[in-house]
Amino acid sequence: MCVALSVVIMAPVLFVVVVAELTFTDGTYRGLTISVDPTVPKDNCHVILANLESGLSKASEAVYRSLRGRASWKSVTVLVPPNWPDTCVPGHSTVPSQGETPHIRVGLPHPVYRDTPWTQQSKPCGHEGDFIFLSYRLFLEHHHHPHLGKSIAREWAKYRYGVFDEVGFLDDPIYPLCYFSDLSEDIQVNGCSDKPISERGMCKSGSVNVSMLVNPEAQTSLLFTESHRVEKFCDASSHDRFAPTKHNNLCDRKSVMQVINQHKDFANGSFSSSDPINTTPTIIYKRESLTRYVIVIEDTKDMLVRESWSYLRLAIRKWVVVQLQGQVEVGLIAANETSATPLQKLTPLATSNARDMLASNVPYTPGDSRSACLYCGISLAHKWLQERTQVNGPASSVIVVIAPGTLEHVPDLSELMPELKKSHIRIAAITYPAQVRARSLDWMAEATGGISFTVTESKYNMASSYISTYFKLTNVMGTILQTYYQGDKSDLPIEVHRKEIVENGQTSVVGSFVLDDNLGEPAKFTVLTHNTENPLIRSITLVSPSHRVYSTRSDALLSLKLLNVPANINETGTWTYTIERYPGSPQPHYVQVTATQRSFNAPVVSARLFTTLTSQGLILYTEVKRGDYPVLGAKVEVTVTKLGINSSTHREKFELMDTGSGDPDVMKGDGVYSRYFSACVGGSGEYTFEVTVSDNGNTPTLGSTVINTKAL
Repeated sequence: MCVALSVVIMAPVLFVVVVAELTFTDGTYRGLTISVDPTVPKDNCHVILANLESGLSKASEAVYRSLRGRASWKSVTVLVPPNWPDTCVPGHSTVPSQGETPHIRVGLPHPVYRDTPWTQQSKPCGHEGDFIFLSYRLFLEHHHHPHLGKSIAREWAKYRYGVFDEVGFLDDPIYPLCYFSDLSEDIQVNGCSDKPISERGMCKSGSVNVSMLVNPEAQTSLLFTESHRVEKFCDASSHDRFAPTKHNNLCDRKSVMQVINQHKDFANGSFSSSDPINTTPTIIYKRESLTRYVIVIEDTKDMLVRESWSYLRLAIRKWVVVQLQGQVEVGLIAANETSATPLQKLTPLATSNARDMLASNVPYTPGDSRSACLYCGISLAHKWLQERTQVNGPASSVIVVIAPGTLEHVPDLSELMPELKKSHIRIAAITYPAQVRARSLDWMAEATGGISFTVTESKYNMASSYISTYFKLTNVMGTILQTYYQGDKSDLPIEVHRKEIVENGQTSVVGSFVLDDNLGEPAKFTVLTHNTENPLIRSITLVSPSHRVYSTRSDALLSLKLLNVPANINETGTWTYTIERYPGSPQPHYVQVTATQRSFNAPVVSARLFTTLTSQGLILYTEVKRGDYPVLGAKVEVTVTKLGINSSTHREKFELMDTGSGDPDVMKGDGVYSRYFSACVGGSGEYTFEVTVSDNGNTPTLGSTVINTKAL
């Protein structure tokens, strides 16, 4: 498949993958979350949910048996798709979601795995997987799966504990179905079992049915087969450390139970009880409906570095007035030296007047002090969100904190974080305009399961900041919206193209982007400019694939430093544009194109950048997919930038690979490209990773996700 995609990550950020809070207490998991995709037909919704409940009950029992009675599922949340009526749900009622992100996804049959349960694992041994995927057809009456509970328990072990398959695959050169054993000097079936595995000549015939080879008395391993009496995993006594399985290769030849026993859930001993245990989980149905944000901004001199405060005011205005969609309520608090000032109580953004009033309440200048009581601001935000929940019911609750860091020891804030987590409130932290204190705000986001960013003001001259500071800040705010949006995410705009235009002696700049056939209106072509009175742009010309020319500019968004070209960006294919600039422009311009999915089931190319810190170093990942299809053979190039002393810049480039070599890429062909990154060359500091995904030189473009970088 030929794909072109430009993904640029411009803001320094520590990216925390947001998943629903899953706790392990007294031998039970609570908070397991399952989502049903909107593409799943609602015609059989009653049957699907009834069989899902039955399957979860069997899976919980299978988890209990596979772990020798040490764990089961206590409570499960099922997120019902927005296009399903409440009548689909047992009891015909749902409650509002609190922003849970699923661990298990139920959707259409996968293009590769079809109806077989599977787990996407991109991280090393012992690390949690990305998600478990189940085809909805597993829960239809006519689809008989005799071992569904054990299949889900197998995938749970992969997802939660970071173990891998103990079975070979046909024509796989790394994990073969059969292999020659030096110990037995004979052909062996690749696998793990506590009883001998009979080969029965099947290896020579090239057709191996694993379920027929398992000893009827065998109890291990679920990662080899789920048939017969098999219900446990191999431990040290039954593990074959010489078999060329994926688990052996990636887990240093430890047995599955060795890896599981080292997991944080069991590392400090295991729960045990002689009393009978009910392994059937309690199931609650929820629906995404509303997000409540409280913005807490530090109101001190440390927030004012040249134009940093005016950029912050504009970024909040753009976010509140233009970007926020769906059902949202927003409040605004300023934290000064000794207290918190309510600027706007939680308000539904149902009208344009409400949006304008909230954005207008950000002060024109910050306060005079150089320290802030962030605890005062965050605790007041906590109080607001709690009161609103008690009166109007639950919602996805987020506190957006914008400040230049915290002191090393802040006991009041540290004690507040568990309270926020208990209340299902997350912190989205933006360390801005620089980290001027011992710690960035990242630790608060990590403590509450939120996301965190660092946006550093970039100096142009003594009075002005580079417009890139504002551009980064608005993109970070857009990512917060994408992360916590409650509703159909296909309603949100997708970044199709981004380009920085700098002064290089050329007055004419030409660019292009490709519009996917599943993208269209609402769409925008904007140019960000520093000078709103004189943008230093002579003309902008946009040409569609059918050669229709758009050259009219609009100043409707100029108060946000944006020039807009009113165009019907709805044609599939390559669009071109020409921007004529006046010479000597002191600041860069930024072109940004966004479009929207034509429907919720229209597959579009998307990319997701994330990181994992391991004992061997930082691993960078980029997931590239078109809908659920992995994009293969893409060129994923990372440009690493680190600003040094006296504006010096360290820059290096390398590619991420999807090889399945295990070092670090663990699965070939899954559309997840990865590589280790070391700061040995550039030294310690804050790095920005700019990722471009392309098809090795054909057409440019598609989709984007914002953010990812790391302080090293």
